Amino acid sequence: MKSNPYFNENSDLFRRRPELLEFISVLRYEVQQAQRPASEIILDDPDLQKMLKVSKRTTANYRAQGHIAYSHIGGKVVYFLSDVLDAIKSNRIAPIQSRFNN
Repeated sequence: MKSNPYFNENSDLFRRRPELLEFISVLRYEVQQAQRPASEIILDDPDLQKMLKVSKRTTANYRAQGHIAYSHIGGKVVYFLSDVLDAIKSNRIAPIQSRFNN
C-alpha cells in the first residue's frame, strides 16, 4: 500500500492489527470502483437482473427487442452501465401533469 498522509502504515496499531491495512486496501479499491464513469462499468446479466429487479427472461426480452445494447463475451452476456442508463432514459414517460400542460 502506498503511503497516505492521513495515517502511518508503520504505526503500532497497524503492526498489531494487520487486517486493518487489508481492510483499508479493500475499501480504497471499492471507492475507486464507485468513482468510475458509467461507460467503464460492466454488468453481467445477473447484475442487471438484480439492479432492475427483473427476471432472466425479462432481460432476454430486452435484448431480443433491442431495448438494451449488449455484448457476448465468451458465451456471457455483458452490458455497459451507460447503455443501461441510456435505455432507461429513452423509455422515460413524462409525469401526467406535464402531459396535460402541453
